[in-house]
Amino acid sequence: MNYLVKYTSYILYDKWFNDLKNKNKDYNVSTYSISSNTVNDVLEDLNTYSLFGNNKIVVLDDIMMLNDTSSDFKSLINYLKNPNKDYIFIMVDSNLNNTRKTIKEIKKYSNYVFLEDNPLNFLSSRLKDYKISMINKNLILSYTNNNIDSIDNECNKLIEYKDKGEEITKEDIENVCYKRLDDYTPLAFSLTSNIAKKDSYNALKDYLEFKKYNVDDQALTGLIESELRVLKIIAKMKDLGYSDSEISSNKHVSNPPISSGRVYVMSKLLRYVNEKDINSLIHSFYNLDLSIKNGTNISDNPLELFLLNL
Repeated sequence: MNYLVKYTSYILYDKWFNDLKNKNKDYNVSTYSISSNTVNDVLEDLNTYSLFGNNKIVVLDDIMMLNDTSSDFKSLINYLKNPNKDYIFIMVDSNLNNTRKTIKEIKKYSNYVFLEDNPLNFLSSRLKDYKISMINKNLILSYTNNNIDSIDNECNKLIEYKDKGEEITKEDIENVCYKRLDDYTPLAFSLTSNIAKKDSYNALKDYLEFKKYNVDDQALTGLIESELRVLKIIAKMKDLGYSDSEISSNKHVSNPPISSGRVYVMSKLLRYVNEKDINSLIHSFYNLDLSIKNGTNISDNPLELFLLNL
């Protein structure tokens, strides 16, 4: 089966792709990019059967870079007309332009998927099992600055906080959800960097510097968690072959968009942490954030205690 996928927010593509993988758990996954591979590399994979008989999911990113006059394009169309029925082939690009000749032709032989960034629809879908008024949905959107990743994160907290079928009230949102700070400071990145490196000494120095600005543990915990989620998205996009400038220009990585210089600096952190490490830290800060908000953490300085035990 062939898919042509356009997404406006990486988290939507990530969710769609993981859902597809979960439905096809025995499939091996191969990822290619027009910027770093040839179409022949991809077609060779699609036309080669595994020695172990496993089916495949083959991903080709940056499909917009394909030139319609190249022999690669003709070879790709020939495959799409007669695809390997045991494999799933995904062509993807966040900047997909449906008016391009290449895309029009590819679309004829593919299942087109448009993953549109609609914060209200995404929020409604995540909280479909709960009663929540439009006023309170808008409150969550204002808390998260309409950022899909933040919406997903705050919905996770509300889902853990409330039982299915219950009403989510304004008080629930104020008690559980983190209101994003409007601006980014170098100090926040420095703190996140030292946490990722498990440098307790310098992380505590940054933490004490933040306390001079009267930033409480609840707000700071949410800010660190947000920074780690940006780092996670950068790591995934780097794996898919995106350049610093391409990541920077995608407003869905962070809103407002971050500079290519900051992407470069944050990417350096990936020398110290892998995706598993980042996920573990996000999970830790998610639980810490929740414990502060629901009152189960009785420490006077819960974040400081956490940093001491990095």
